[in-house]
Amino acid sequence: MPKDPSYATNALHHGPAWTYIRDLDGLIVYSSPQSRHFLGRDAQDLVGQPWTTCLAAGKLNLQRWEALREAGQHGDFALHTELELCGSRPTPLWVEVRERDWLDDTAADPVELIVGTVVDISDRRLRESQLQHGQRLENLGLLSAGIAHDLNNILAPILIAGSLLRPSAKSDRERRMVDILQTSAERGARIVRQILGFAHGDDSDRGPIDPRHVLRELVLVVQETFPRNISLHDDISSNLRTVHANPTQLHQLLLNLCVNARDAMPDGGELHIKATNAVVKNPPAHQPISRSRRDWVRITIRDTGTGIPPEQLDQIWAPFYTTKADGHGTGLGLSTVRSLIIAHGGFVDVRSRPGEGTTFSVHLPTIDRLPDCEGLTHLAGDDEEPGHGERILVVDDEPSVRDVIRETLGARGYDIMLAADGVEALATINLVENDIALVITDVHMPHMSGDILVNVLKRMRPQLPIIAISGHPDAPQNWQQDNQEQPNATLTKPFAGPALVQTVKDVLNPSAPAHR
Repeated sequence: MPKDPSYATNALHHGPAWTYIRDLDGLIVYSSPQSRHFLGRDAQDLVGQPWTTCLAAGKLNLQRWEALREAGQHGDFALHTELELCGSRPTPLWVEVRERDWLDDTAADPVELIVGTVVDISDRRLRESQLQHGQRLENLGLLSAGIAHDLNNILAPILIAGSLLRPSAKSDRERRMVDILQTSAERGARIVRQILGFAHGDDSDRGPIDPRHVLRELVLVVQETFPRNISLHDDISSNLRTVHANPTQLHQLLLNLCVNARDAMPDGGELHIKATNAVVKNPPAHQPISRSRRDWVRITIRDTGTGIPPEQLDQIWAPFYTTKADGHGTGLGLSTVRSLIIAHGGFVDVRSRPGEGTTFSVHLPTIDRLPDCEGLTHLAGDDEEPGHGERILVVDDEPSVRDVIRETLGARGYDIMLAADGVEALATINLVENDIALVITDVHMPHMSGDILVNVLKRMRPQLPIIAISGHPDAPQNWQQDNQEQPNATLTKPFAGPALVQTVKDVLNPSAPAHR
């Protein structure tokens, strides 16, 4: 390091880093102009100021910093570390700080000084944070898939048993209890699908839907789960037009907005959910949507909470940006909301003022009409007995699933045999030879998985019909592999008893349309 401080001044005056020189008492004796970027203060204002007030990482004191310097020797540098630089900026910076000792002996009395450089590494830290969050989401997806498989195996017997028990209910009270049982299981299944849709970013299963159904479910969730000091006001038009959407994703994004509204009202307030048909003559120019479209459904989520400061409004859509404390949010909520709305061909507006609450307006494009669904899915009634003694082999490693399928199909005229895995299923088929009319097999099982069992059975008996069932979200990928034989039908756990009976009836009667 040259002994003339003017050398550092000239060489680093116009560089991207902020350079400072301080004495051993912690007072700034020189600062380069880059202090304006890092601290929001001019260089001349820093000279003579305590150095610890400049690098205000929390309440860092000089003694603590000197301890870091002593413990942080890196080659020629007495210190090399990273910290969050607060200063007077609206948003903190992550910086890399390097310091080294310097003896200025140009004067009669040599002076020991410390020279430091500060480099902005916020972009690098952001990329590292995004990578870490991405890895966490990937792990979340893998974990959620396993949890979904187990939960679906738990919910499947409840859902199937509900339809089996209802005909035997003797009183209105018993029928209500069975209905509550089935409704709760169906809600649990929807929650599992919602978690999987978020974790895997599923864009499938979009179709014409009536948004009123999603909004009614949203209102119920808010009423049941939000604090009692938040009063809910809903105003949902009775003639909302049809939209082309994924109902799970639509529910997800609207619930996310409601949760944000709840968090903005820690001491209570009002949450307003409103949905109307709207005509938008001039959609926002910055939104990637069709400029010719005029008819929309507008869903408004309004709260009376703390509001959003103007300087943060442009940043709320950025991935991983959040004003919440650690452990209370990842900053992925609003970025996910916006990406889902854009994927549906819509757009979202936000209006907010500090202390006056926030309003999010979601606009979704409408379609002409909802297709006539009447007669598309006829489920076998509880009083029907479609079976005539056909023998069905049920293969599943979950005893409760096997038992409830046996009771459901057995009560409708079928002869049921059970197997706990693929190996046991093959042994059973070899024993009874050609008496098996249909095989219902789970996909994920120990010893021999369902896809391998399907391959073996299709080679042994090509005409033997097979229904594959699974509660694992990756099950459809099993049938897309090369040289993989296809089942005649598939069912996703949890499924209701009528859906199982109808699928069995369709597969055993090839002339009828298949219901999958």
